[in-house]
Amino acid sequence: MASYYSILQYVGDPVKDERLNVGVFAFDQSRCKLVHTDDWSHLRCMFGSQSVWVVKDALRELRHWNGQEVRTFAANPYGNFNVTEPSASMLSLEELLLYISRRVLTTKSAKASGYTVKSELLSDVRRQFRSKLIDRFGPGGIALLRDRKRLIFSTKVPINPDIAVGNGEVQSVVQALSFEERDEGKVQRDASATGFIIRSIREANGPISDAHIGIVCLPPKNGTTEMNRYYELAIADFTKRNAALLDEKQFGDWATAQVAGLHVQI
Repeated sequence: MASYYSILQYVGDPVKDERLNVGVFAFDQSRCKLVHTDDWSHLRCMFGSQSVWVVKDALRELRHWNGQEVRTFAANPYGNFNVTEPSASMLSLEELLLYISRRVLTTKSAKASGYTVKSELLSDVRRQFRSKLIDRFGPGGIALLRDRKRLIFSTKVPINPDIAVGNGEVQSVVQALSFEERDEGKVQRDASATGFIIRSIREANGPISDAHIGIVCLPPKNGTTEMNRYYELAIADFTKRNAALLDEKQFGDWATAQVAGLHVQI
């Protein structure tokens, strides 16, 4: 059964025809779902703070629309909103919503569709770790959080984990993985890279081999048989390497314990 999508746009100045994508409708014969942006900085910059309130107020009603209402508005737009003509797709409604929202909205807007990609998960994990370091050490605590672009040379092969924490020697490492992503190739590459990093740390000479490793991992959502199998194999490998497997809720307590255990002077 075909699904359809339409892009919801805010028209800040109808005369200039200046508009910004603020949401995506996806619908089929029986269902209609709306994903909207949750990053209002671009809208505020283009059209002022009042536009944010206008859009948020409209979304309270628009989230209850059905497919026919979307079609009707697309044919007869009015006011400060526009909906593009519906386009068909053979993707399921959920897959279509995720795919289009990631293309036309900000990255983190895709989270509203029920799927969290690695970049979103990692951003949240990094923010939590930064906050806990600042709480304990003050603003200087941020210096203990290594940027992912900085390689670690104390292993046999240089590695760049998602997050590394320590002063001098790395004491804690965090990897973020989302098996919710629909791109199986990317998920497998991310999981393989994480396995390589864990093995490199554990096989290293010196203090880094004893570093605490946390894997914040989201399991597949309605994944294929192959995806589920790859997830199980990856988890088994991580566990064997003495890595802590964490969900989003567990990570906060784990990060607190890691920060409390840091023996550093700033």
